[in-house]
Amino acid sequence: MKCNKFYIILTMFIVGLLPMQASAYTTTTTMNVSLEVQPVPPNVTVSPLNFGVVTTASGPVSAQTDLVISATSGMVYSVDADFGQHPSGTSRFMLHSSGNGSIFYDLFNDAAHTPITSAGTSTPLFSGTATASAATHTIYAIASLPFGATPTPDAYGIYNDVVTLTISY
Repeated sequence: MKCNKFYIILTMFIVGLLPMQASAYTTTTTMNVSLEVQPVPPNVTVSPLNFGVVTTASGPVSAQTDLVISATSGMVYSVDADFGQHPSGTSRFMLHSSGNGSIFYDLFNDAAHTPITSAGTSTPLFSGTATASAATHTIYAIASLPFGATPTPDAYGIYNDVVTLTISY
């Protein structure tokens, strides 16, 4: 009997040395992972569109300027022009510096002055696909002077407008 007691005590001692398995609870959840890759924005420069100095108004006055777009090769883009700060419907106007008086003008993407707007809709001024070199687009314009061969003194002065060009790519 002594022997059995010894083995029982020894067994209890050994079992006591064994690590006890703790009861653990777990739960899981998910985590969304995302990344957005955007193209490098094109580099765009445009020179001022200056009609110059006019002393008589015998007819329309034309001007042109260059829009230069440098973009990642293969990037498809389009350029839209709004109707400026002083529009009337779908017509652009330069406003006299005094705020009294305006002069109508329009923009074109070719020397033949093919209209780019019609019936309240607008097509892109330009569109293209970028190559390894910068693309130069010429913006053509015509201003229609509303006065006769000699403007009245109140028509003298500077006329301005600001057109926003939006480049979509």
